[in-house]
Amino acid sequence: MGPLTVAADSTLNINSAGTGFDMSGSGSNLTFSQESGSAITGATGINAKQYGDGASMITTAGDVTGNGDYAIFMYNAPTATDVVIEQAAGTITGISHGIRVDNYGTGSTSVTTAGTVTQTGSTGWDTYGVYAYNAPSASDISLTQTSGAVSGHYFGIYGNNQGSGSIAISVAGDVTATGRAGVAGYNGNAAKDVRISQTAGTITANDTGIHANNGGTGSTHITTSGIIIASGSGIFADNGSNASDLSVTQTAGTITGGIYGIEARNGGSGVTSVAVNGEVSGGMGAGIRIASAYGATVDIASTATVSASSGLAIHDAGTGNTVVTNSGQVIGDASLGLGDDTFHLMGGSYTGIIFGDERDAAQSNDGLVNSEGNDTFTWTDGTLAGGFYGQDGSDTATISATAYDGSQVLDGGDDTSSADGMVDTLDLAGVTARSNGGNIANWEIVTLDGSMLAIDNGAWKVGAANEDNTGVFLSNGSMLDGMAALALDGRVNIDATSSFIARGGGAGVYSVSGGVNNAGIITMQDAAAGDLMTIAGNYVGTNGSLQIDTILGDDTSRTDSLLISGDTAGTTRLLVNNANGAGAPTVEGIRVIGVGGKSEGSFSLVGDYVVNDKPAIVAGAYAYQLYKGGLSTPDDGDWYLRSHLNVPETGEPPSPIGPATPATPLYQAGVPAYEAYPQALLALNSVPTLQQRVGNRFWAAAGRRPGQSTDTTGRPYNSTDGTGAMIEGSGVWSRIEGAHNDIKPRSSTSNTAYDQDIFKIQIGVDRLLNESENGKLIGGLGVHYAHGKTDVKSAHGNGEINTKGYGVGGTLTWYNHNGFYLDNQARLTWYDSDLNSRLASRSLAQGNDGFGYALSVEGGKRIALDSAWSITPQAQLAYSNVDFDTFTDPFGARVGNGRGESLQGRIGVTLDHESSHAKAGGAPVRTHVYALANIHYEFLGGTKVNVATTTFTSQNDRLWASMGAGGSYNWDGDKYSVYGEGLVKSSLNQFADSYSIVGRVGFRMRW
Repeated sequence: MGPLTVAADSTLNINSAGTGFDMSGSGSNLTFSQESGSAITGATGINAKQYGDGASMITTAGDVTGNGDYAIFMYNAPTATDVVIEQAAGTITGISHGIRVDNYGTGSTSVTTAGTVTQTGSTGWDTYGVYAYNAPSASDISLTQTSGAVSGHYFGIYGNNQGSGSIAISVAGDVTATGRAGVAGYNGNAAKDVRISQTAGTITANDTGIHANNGGTGSTHITTSGIIIASGSGIFADNGSNASDLSVTQTAGTITGGIYGIEARNGGSGVTSVAVNGEVSGGMGAGIRIASAYGATVDIASTATVSASSGLAIHDAGTGNTVVTNSGQVIGDASLGLGDDTFHLMGGSYTGIIFGDERDAAQSNDGLVNSEGNDTFTWTDGTLAGGFYGQDGSDTATISATAYDGSQVLDGGDDTSSADGMVDTLDLAGVTARSNGGNIANWEIVTLDGSMLAIDNGAWKVGAANEDNTGVFLSNGSMLDGMAALALDGRVNIDATSSFIARGGGAGVYSVSGGVNNAGIITMQDAAAGDLMTIAGNYVGTNGSLQIDTILGDDTSRTDSLLISGDTAGTTRLLVNNANGAGAPTVEGIRVIGVGGKSEGSFSLVGDYVVNDKPAIVAGAYAYQLYKGGLSTPDDGDWYLRSHLNVPETGEPPSPIGPATPATPLYQAGVPAYEAYPQALLALNSVPTLQQRVGNRFWAAAGRRPGQSTDTTGRPYNSTDGTGAMIEGSGVWSRIEGAHNDIKPRSSTSNTAYDQDIFKIQIGVDRLLNESENGKLIGGLGVHYAHGKTDVKSAHGNGEINTKGYGVGGTLTWYNHNGFYLDNQARLTWYDSDLNSRLASRSLAQGNDGFGYALSVEGGKRIALDSAWSITPQAQLAYSNVDFDTFTDPFGARVGNGRGESLQGRIGVTLDHESSHAKAGGAPVRTHVYALANIHYEFLGGTKVNVATTTFTSQNDRLWASMGAGGSYNWDGDKYSVYGEGLVKSSLNQFADSYSIVGRVGFRMRW
């Protein structure tokens, strides 16, 4: 028998007991075609059976109604091949099925709908909009909805493949199931893949929106981009034990489930993947639930939203390794499975808790070794409102998102000890956060990598104090801030670039229960002394630093302290910030580091400079150095700041008897220069004698003019008493002076000595103011310049003072013809000084202004011995006063003048010899030479300088003696004169130790 072809082009109505079209074929192909616009109605609209060996094909373009059972029913006998049903348009309505295919043949089944397919009237389990069954002898099933709508009670569209092929279901319209699944595909154990795709439309179901059950050997793939609404699961996919991969991909749209949004269970050997780009929401269950023994991935794109009214957004119920990547918006918790699971938060937002394990309990005690998995959590971008709980296993969390602020909970798992084999590690990479210590809990290891973390509740536990490989590790410029107080239960490791901050405003208390390895910085510096840090374990310094505040003063000074109960090793630099301490002498010193165990570590002070190979820091007038051991308890192992000079650090100290006595204070490096400063100015401010200033003006006896019997007043010369002597009057003069002073003061607070080189130049003009038969009164004005270089020497530090001075002066001198004279001087000088410390290798003051004035009165009487020789007893009283501007030195100390004055008396005598002769032409030439001896006495008590709160005094020996020689040479009728003097001056108490050598030369011209 050949093929059977039936075409219907008109309306055919059969009562409910009959069939619209009832066809059967026993030959080859069976074909039925309904033209557009026609209608078929019957108990079964179209009933086709193929008993032959060909294919079957039904196409409809109009309405088909089965008001008793099926609208379209197609049966293929075992001898038949393919089945094809195509709906081009129209409506297909059946009581139990809209379209049903039972293919017991050897081919494939294909159903395509483009109109409306409805199952209505029956509510049993065998009620489908579109149903295709392939017997084991058949191959593939393809169910395609290109448009329109399909509805059924139990299933909207259902493919049941017991054959050897695959199922492919594609929907592009609306699908509704009032009983169970909107779209369902089932593979028997001989089948292969299940593929379901929704490209548009809405799937609505009372149970499952899309249901895929693959009992075969292939993979399952579901793709959706429309709307799915279901009372149970929006999408349910289940792979049997013989199946392979399973994937659910949402490219757009929404999936809503009353229990689960997406549920993917893979009992096979393949990989499970869920990708979400739209909106997924669950109800009593999770938004996304996965269960796989061989791993799964969940990718939530930036356009996606996942949530569940149950509060559980993601649930991993499997034992494989699951990787969740979120860039979208997730609201609800995530419960990962028993494998080594990973959660990547790469963007978007996550509101909820991420649990690393299936179980919420810490230790499950289920007899499985680490079965809960070693889970990983990474947060690189996006926001997290909630936290991560790693639970059992060796879990790892890496946080690098800038949105991490410490409000999130990061919980590593069961405990903080590695003894159970579970080591949880938290890595904070490049973040800045302030957190409660309870929010970062149950970690064996916490690493700060380029991060700043502040713990604000005062307590934090990380690792175990007795487990070396646990604790907090600071690296790559990280900072751990203990804020006002912190008790850290665990160990701390600080690399060379990182810091532990313990700044408590002078009241902070910080503790570490384990050991500390410090290659970086531990700082308590905040300008307030009094913070305390204790380390219960051992301390190892690896060229690290300890920074503290100390009010540098006496032994009772307030200071930040480090107390170490255990042993110390290695090297650590100590940086001390003086918190407004004025400095003071110490006895035992200020204890800054206490060591309860073996004190084998070395702490070295970072100083302002070095004294006797030990760094020193400055407070006011004092310098402090760091010493190991107290004076009365040299073996205590503690470390002290002491302002002592030359206290030995090694050797066996003598056994103390009674309380320790104060040692010589160690003053700061600037003190010697400050103390010597007024003395250096006084030396520059000194005034000369009359003879030193202008040379010889009084000529008598052999010094008179040859061939003359009277001077310019007509008074005769006298060869024995000087009566009628020639007294020079008006003129201009200049003089220079060079001196070297080597001074060892009688008393010096800082035991300072100094050498001084002085250069002076003075220019003046004198004028005869009054002349009488008794003598002449000469007044003068002058200007002067002085320069002094003072080298200061002291055990506290050598220094240098360079001073320039400019000034003016006035003189008034009475010369009596009987040889008596009275000379008065007044000088004003303005100084500019640079002070430097050689020990500290720095400038102490630049361009410091000073001022000095001096007053002098001198009197003497020349007594002739014969016509050429005479002696001149003389006395001088000179008062000098200097001052300088108060300044702040580079160490922060205020330096001011306390007292800078001198009242010095001199008594002396000169032995004079005068001669004169006439040169060719008659111009007289005169010479006057002399030797002198003086006794000098200082009436005042020396100088004082205030450095911070300490006063330093310097007092030179009171009694000095000087000897010298000089002379004057006049020529050209006394128009020109040169004069000079050399003088050696020495202290009588420290003969030749304190001395001065002075040379002076001048030139005078009469006018």
